[in-house]
Amino acid sequence: MKKDAHGRRLTLKQPFMRIQNLIMTIAFGLLFSSSMNGQLSREIHEDKNGYFTIYPPFNWDKAVPVNTGTTRIYFEKGEEMCLYVDICIVDFDMDSLYSLYAALDPKKNPASMKREEFRKYDAIFRTIKYDDRCFYTLEFLIEKTYHKLTFYASAAQFDRFLPVVMKSMNTYRPQPPDAKRDWAYAQLWNVPAAYKKFLLQHPDSKFTEEANTRWQQAQHDHDWRMAKDSCSIEAYRNFLKKYPNSGFWEQIQTVLAQMEADHQDWQQTLALDTLNGYLGFVERRPQSPFAEKAQKIILDMKAYQAAVEKDWHDAYKKYLLDFPVGKYHAQASKRYAWLTSHHANPVADYPSSVEYTKSPYSNVSGPFFQWKVTFSETGGASGYKVKGSGWYYDNAGVPYGEVKGSGWYYNNAGVPYETEGKIMSTREILIRPGGNEVYDTWFSGARFIGGYILYDFKGEDAGGHPVDIQVRIDCK
Repeated sequence: MKKDAHGRRLTLKQPFMRIQNLIMTIAFGLLFSSSMNGQLSREIHEDKNGYFTIYPPFNWDKAVPVNTGTTRIYFEKGEEMCLYVDICIVDFDMDSLYSLYAALDPKKNPASMKREEFRKYDAIFRTIKYDDRCFYTLEFLIEKTYHKLTFYASAAQFDRFLPVVMKSMNTYRPQPPDAKRDWAYAQLWNVPAAYKKFLLQHPDSKFTEEANTRWQQAQHDHDWRMAKDSCSIEAYRNFLKKYPNSGFWEQIQTVLAQMEADHQDWQQTLALDTLNGYLGFVERRPQSPFAEKAQKIILDMKAYQAAVEKDWHDAYKKYLLDFPVGKYHAQASKRYAWLTSHHANPVADYPSSVEYTKSPYSNVSGPFFQWKVTFSETGGASGYKVKGSGWYYDNAGVPYGEVKGSGWYYNNAGVPYETEGKIMSTREILIRPGGNEVYDTWFSGARFIGGYILYDFKGEDAGGHPVDIQVRIDCK
């Protein structure tokens, strides 16, 4: 019996596939051997669940994936470039995804997009360019399984490495259906669509009978949840019609009687469709079957209102995760997509130097230095927030921070190590789109005459893009 390097048994088909992969590897190696940057790695990377194989670009490191709730694999070259693969089961189709992309304003989100066949699957290719970063993506669906390959790099490196990465994308091979693996996937997802997909792919598998039983039960449970979530008389009646022998029959009869009594009040509340209206209904009819629905709508409304008030990428993302079928899902998705595809325009205005004055405080002696930075956003579209940290350097070039202990230790490179102190830091500074905010502070000491202030203000804009503003002010 033949086994691979991991001790797995090889079928007659598998050795042939391994030989085929080996031939492909050698062929790619010969094809691109003229340039070190143009080669592909001889190593085949496989998804841990066995869903795909891919040849990474030559000499790129495999990075630790981020836990995003999907299957993901990373390949990196330095800090500026990354190629990653995402796989997840979805409910959308390519037409709806294409329509979403096509609806984006090309003036605000400069992108090129085309739709063509890739590996016999309908695929979407997109190129998106920002000021400092560019993205290239390939997306396609296989039986409700969404595949997305993404390459990003700095604008300076993107055009140079895109041909290399496209060659690597062309080696992407989704694995053929495997009954044991796909059955494990179906049980993991445990939803009707997953079992239905398994039955379509493996109608004669040894798992087929159990899959059919689980599919029917999962469909029953799914329809029950949908009837409860819809909280409508018609939905409950349709459920009873579809499942006359359901174990929920008596419960539904009780619920229907109460719903018919509360129906008129609930319809008026739905027509009003305001937060106060739903709060009032819950107060009037706390035992009504509609009260649970009203509570969910109240939570939904409050969560979306909080996201709008914050107007930040993480706020909308949290709303979308907490309310995947929420009342404001479309609005939140649109705003999240807009924020993450637009950059703030941060500006910091500060003097190149400050002169000491007499201290205005009776308990502070010595030369008094007051300095400030005016942060503004000039794009008028996306805000940003930063938090500063840094040092005051005296006229000998020695940094002073907010120390609690007796001082600092310096290594042979002149780098200070704190004993029991910490670097100086600022509060978080929030700048709204088109607005400004002033950071104003002071310090004193004769030793700082001829020294300087060195601060680094780091943060992000509303779309999650990093912001880094360095400030140096001489002290005179």
